[in-house]
Amino acid sequence: MTKSGLPDPRRPPTAAGAIWGKFIFNSVMNPIGAVVQGVNAARYDVPEMRALIDAMAAECIRVAEALGIRLEFDPMYLVKKIRAGESRSPQHARSMGAGHRGRARDRARGDDRCYIVKKAKVLGVPAPVTRAIYRMAKGVEYAAREAREG
Repeated sequence: MTKSGLPDPRRPPTAAGAIWGKFIFNSVMNPIGAVVQGVNAARYDVPEMRALIDAMAAECIRVAEALGIRLEFDPMYLVKKIRAGESRSPQHARSMGAGHRGRARDRARGDDRCYIVKKAKVLGVPAPVTRAIYRMAKGVEYAAREAREG
């Protein structure tokens, strides 16, 4: 079962490890969704975006490890299944580029509000890709707000 990305049933799960797995997934996919304006195919079919997603995930996982968090599952498990054609991409992601508001968008407002970037800095864990994507997401958010408001 562990080869498929599921946790080892012999190891007791931790809430922190499960929560951080989902948090890492969201921390990577939400700002990427904003940058590609909710076009899921761009996340999965464009090699450069795939490389950004992988680099961000690796940085986020290194931050979790530096905090002593033992992840209960591969945070990018669903992404890998979608890339392999074993699953469809979620439809709700389209709202990320459509100017919709939400907590995920709030996390993309800049380095000072991005927990992963903040923690990476404090821990001395390099996270240049995550920092750059969050900065881009901040610009995308601003542009969407300006387009909505006139």
